[in-house]
Amino acid sequence: NSAWTNISGAVSATYSPSALSATTYYRRTVTSGGFSVNSSSVKITVSPQITLAQLHDNITISSNTSTNINVVVSGGTTPFSVSYAMNGTSLSPVTNYTSGANISTGVLPTGVYNYTLTEVRDTYGCSATNLGTGITVTASENQNIVLNINKALVLVNSTSAYYSDFASYVSPYLDNFGIPYDLINTGTTALPDFQDYAVIIFGHRNVYQSGYPIALLESAVSGGTGLYSFDPHLFDYASGFNTLITQISASSSQINISNTTHYITQMHANDTYNSTNNVINLLSGFTAVQRSRLTGAVDLATMSSGGSTASLLQVCSYGNGRVVKWGGYDWISVDILGPIYGMDDLIWRGIVWAARKPFVMQGLPPMITMRVDDVQGYGSNILNNFQWISISNEYGLIPWCGTFNHELPPSYIPTLKNFIDNNHATASPHAFGSNPEFIYFNHYGESPFDPVANTQEAKAFYDNNGLKISKYFVPHYYEVSSSALSGIRAMGGEFLGIHMLPDNLYFGGSPWIHCGPYRLNNDGPASNEYYPVYYGGYVNLNGLVFFNCLTEIRDDGTYEWYPDNNVTTTAARGIRHLRRAINSMVLPSLFTHERYFGDITATNFRDILSQITTSMSGYNPEYTSTDYAVQYIRAKTNIKITNVREMTSQIEISYTGTNDMDTKCYLFNEQSGQITYRLVGLPQISGSNTLNVNK
Repeated sequence: NSAWTNISGAVSATYSPSALSATTYYRRTVTSGGFSVNSSSVKITVSPQITLAQLHDNITISSNTSTNINVVVSGGTTPFSVSYAMNGTSLSPVTNYTSGANISTGVLPTGVYNYTLTEVRDTYGCSATNLGTGITVTASENQNIVLNINKALVLVNSTSAYYSDFASYVSPYLDNFGIPYDLINTGTTALPDFQDYAVIIFGHRNVYQSGYPIALLESAVSGGTGLYSFDPHLFDYASGFNTLITQISASSSQINISNTTHYITQMHANDTYNSTNNVINLLSGFTAVQRSRLTGAVDLATMSSGGSTASLLQVCSYGNGRVVKWGGYDWISVDILGPIYGMDDLIWRGIVWAARKPFVMQGLPPMITMRVDDVQGYGSNILNNFQWISISNEYGLIPWCGTFNHELPPSYIPTLKNFIDNNHATASPHAFGSNPEFIYFNHYGESPFDPVANTQEAKAFYDNNGLKISKYFVPHYYEVSSSALSGIRAMGGEFLGIHMLPDNLYFGGSPWIHCGPYRLNNDGPASNEYYPVYYGGYVNLNGLVFFNCLTEIRDDGTYEWYPDNNVTTTAARGIRHLRRAINSMVLPSLFTHERYFGDITATNFRDILSQITTSMSGYNPEYTSTDYAVQYIRAKTNIKITNVREMTSQIEISYTGTNDMDTKCYLFNEQSGQITYRLVGLPQISGSNTLNVNK
């Protein structure tokens, strides 16, 4: 699509290419005298053949439960369409399928169920030449013996002065990570058998003033139950896993990740993309106090001052179990550091490491999105006629475009429409123009200004040009009037990306919006462009309920990705932003404004995206549209895993809620000290479901 070669003799009104073995672009050149003009190019994509589509796996489950099967597709171009049958009866085809993704059987009564593939086609309509062999799912009564209940037990105490820390700081993490847990208030409820749980979590400081159940903990941990404690007071008492020492104190505004080979902290190793990945600089300092040391301790994070080094995060093994000890959790406060600042992975990875395996948690799968504001589609280099979208698509990225409606060149609109129609981009009105001309809010106090009429005009622009409107809206400057909300809903808007309540200026000193998971119980300025932020929760705005979701890694460079022609620094910044989000289990998004693409050459942009996607490949990410990802996060939020039982050969996962799409959970296993995971599909539900999967 850059260097062109004339085809000898191809001068007729039509042209039929010979058999192709590689994707090829064609264009027509018309010459008259000394003048010539080239048509737009057309692309003929050659898809690799599907050599094999194979169902997996044979499994026996308990009656009246469900399981997942999957199809591994060799060759072809994703996504696929899968047609299959059960006991000879055709079932509803599965569209937009990715190789290896889970397909739920639904609840199966006692019986034997034979599944076979009848057809598999790729995105270009090419069929599999080999449909493999069938599989058998057997639903049988009393198939398994329960070995363990593998969820968490969280201990809190409503009479403790620190009880509110759990609601404000700790539980948002547990809920965002989707840790399945039972909550016990030790001030009012008797303790259950610790050995019935995969991990015991102490949820805040001073769960007990004194009289910790040390003997029960020793017995449970020795037997294989994990211990994960936010409560440093627990370790002020000697135990089999804990020895008292002379007190060490260190006051600092820096946390050092002192060991990056451990599972919990291995994402903090330094590399060419982040040479200080093992250092966390705080917004303000706090004091770490250490009065004990775990038996056989490994220090993972420390703080130092005045020649003293105190352990902040320490781990050990004890018998068949493991212990994770926090010397303090002050850093979770937004006044000191807060969420999405680079420490969040230590929480979920610590729980996973300590917990008896197999261990299940919802989490957020590594899906990568792209969000671009102020989209006009024209400028220099890769901006012209949305070439940057085409290049982004080459690397799997599906941009969300917040458009400047009045500044979209009419000749470019068909190009944008083509991207949207083929699911290669999504878009919704952002503003009328860059003057700036606002749609949803009277930013400048203009008279007249009618946000209702503006919203209707924005919708009409999309409708008249045949542009499908995204369900996701990010208003210019994040500002929206209450009166415009019904118009957004009328456009099909279900998801917002805003930082403050309606009818407020972004730079007007407005407080950030109270929205889950991390900004429900604390306050700060909406416009602080140095605090990283993640919203993924419901907001009720004047009686209209939206799901508010966005991720902005605001402390690394500037509040967005802002790519430029420096391939090395731009790629590194994008990699750091995406890593931070994935490690924090929040929505990873390459977020920027279209104007930053203006001076980037197509070659450099490809090099940038190649470096980013190559670096992220270790996460096995799924590249999705923002619409899909935000809908997924909403669906994930709407359900909760209620129980996990380890059976003789399977894991039984029970969950409840109501959502509108299938989601997934993480299933962690461990062998010879190596922790691995796979993603298990949780079919869409309204009520409850129990799923059986192989270990």
